[in-house]
Amino acid sequence: MNIPRVNWPGHSGKYKVVQVDIDGLPYLRFSEADHAYHASILHQLLSDFCIEYGKVKEEGSDEEIPAPSGDRYALRGAGRASVSLQDKRATFYGASTAYRIDIDSKHLETVRELEPDWKMNVA
Repeated sequence: MNIPRVNWPGHSGKYKVVQVDIDGLPYLRFSEADHAYHASILHQLLSDFCIEYGKVKEEGSDEEIPAPSGDRYALRGAGRASVSLQDKRATFYGASTAYRIDIDSKHLETVRELEPDWKMNVA
C-alpha cells in the first residue's frame, strides 16, 4: 500500500487540513471537497489504511465523528491552510471546532522535513 504522507491539493486555494500520526509516522491531509469537515478528512485517511476507529460525539452536537485517537493513530492538529502551488507555499492557521484542536507546529516541522521543496509556516 503506497499512501502518500502529504496529499497536496491540485489547485491553489484554501483548504481544511488534518495532521495525523499513523503507526508512528506523520501524515498531512488536505480536504478534497470544498466543504469537507475535519472529521470526514480523518475518516477518509483512516479508511485508506483500513483502520477501524471508535466514535465520539462532536462537541455541542449529537453527531458521531471518528475518535481523535486509536490503537494505530492520533490526531495531532487540525485547521486550515492557504496553499500556493506556484510558490510551493502553505500557510496554516485556525482550528477544528469539532475536535477543539489547532495546528500543531511540531508535527508540521516533521512534515516539512519530508517536503523540503515546500515552504510551510503557521500564521
